Amino acid sequence: MEDRKVAVVVASNREEQFSEFVDRWHGKDGFPWDLTILVQDGGGRRFPLSGMFSEASKANWVHHDWDSIATMCGKLPDWLARRDSGIKTWGFLDAVIRHDANVVIALDDDCLPCALAADPSWHRKKGVEHSDLVEAGRTGFVEQHLRAIFHIDRWTTSIPDFIPRGMPYGTNDHGHRDPRVIDNSLGALPVPLNMGVWATIPDRDAVHELTNWTPEGYYRVWKPQRAVYRYSRVMSPRQYWPMCGMNLAFHRDIAPLMYFPRMGEDSPFRRFDDIWCGVIAQKCMAHLNLVCAVGRPIVNHMKASLPMDNLVRESPGIKANEEFWKIIDSIVLMPIDNTPLRCMFRIACQLCDDMSGEIRDDQLRQYAHKLSDWVCGWCKQFSAAGWKV
Repeated sequence: MEDRKVAVVVASNREEQFSEFVDRWHGKDGFPWDLTILVQDGGGRRFPLSGMFSEASKANWVHHDWDSIATMCGKLPDWLARRDSGIKTWGFLDAVIRHDANVVIALDDDCLPCALAADPSWHRKKGVEHSDLVEAGRTGFVEQHLRAIFHIDRWTTSIPDFIPRGMPYGTNDHGHRDPRVIDNSLGALPVPLNMGVWATIPDRDAVHELTNWTPEGYYRVWKPQRAVYRYSRVMSPRQYWPMCGMNLAFHRDIAPLMYFPRMGEDSPFRRFDDIWCGVIAQKCMAHLNLVCAVGRPIVNHMKASLPMDNLVRESPGIKANEEFWKIIDSIVLMPIDNTPLRCMFRIACQLCDDMSGEIRDDQLRQYAHKLSDWVCGWCKQFSAAGWKV
């Protein structure tokens, strides 16, 4: 892989959980990425990072909390989420504007290295310990995200795990004939966003979570089929799909699209921030002839929240979610909207227009007008930093 600066952004308000996150991702050679940005949510005591990792790693750490953000901006920005995972958008902004990251990866504090993320060749080796597989998954985590963004094959099979007639033959990295084209897609098939998946506990809404909850109070362990994560697959730009923000990588060029709408404190909605960001981003990316990929790498999701609590948080947004994507889909992007930032400004302008007659959900109608201002405020951070409008 070419040298690129990779920043990982994690939001947390759980000191103990975050300490485990650091312990599991920080190996003998440090973290598998270049820069770690912690956005501490809530106004409580600032996490003490001393003692969590080596002195050498401290130079590659950035720690934000409510106080530090308010100091930099004069106050907490209106567009920024509070007491919600969407606050990690501050880390996205910081990564690309102040730290010049080429690729940003979003991780949740309960997402840990997974043996399934190791290269398949590791699983075929005899005498390999599970701990070695987990270490291989940890070190290969960033590489798999980068491979998905910069090296998606131009050809794919029409049937998962089966090679039909007509697939071109190429030469793989080991010099063997392989029915896959190895030419990377950089410049020909832009894939600026890749979503990895999860093992142990899948990312599901509370209604479906409750079907995976045993009477004893434990999750049934979920192991995705290999076809799901063996390769990253390109998603159709003609369809929408749920974008999860717990294992997500994107190229800096589309950073303006990565706005997680304000939710949590002082908002009627929760737990749809990454989903609604995904709807807006996919709308804009389709207009810009960009595509997304989903699959590798995989992480262990050790979910900290409870299904019944999530049901309460999600309830106001369940109905709104049925309508939100249709509102965004109805927005007309113009030929002049030829950059991610221009697309987002257009989204803000369209939401600002009188769409009240088109939005049936009362809470969503009021929220949409606020969202217009928030998207505008988010976009101004980029234009102020010199990004092309």
